[in-house]
Amino acid sequence: MLRPALTMKNSHGNTTLHEVALSRNLEAAVLLVDLDNNVRYELADVMEDDVSYEGVLEIRNQLGETPVYRAASFGHT
Repeated sequence: MLRPALTMKNSHGNTTLHEVALSRNLEAAVLLVDLDNNVRYELADVMEDDVSYEGVLEIRNQLGETPVYRAASFGHT
């Protein structure tokens, strides 16, 4: 399944999107978010209503940073 690949963390708690946020590779970032949205919609069909889904934009690393915060902190728009 794609979900584990999108949410896997390195030793600093960073996901792939956290790392891409530093690269200024907007195309890769958009691809990862789109993939996550597709997974979210597929899971919505089989998940209970009370189960929450933490999207890749919401996952925090060990410093408490989301990918968007991490990109902004390095001056990437």
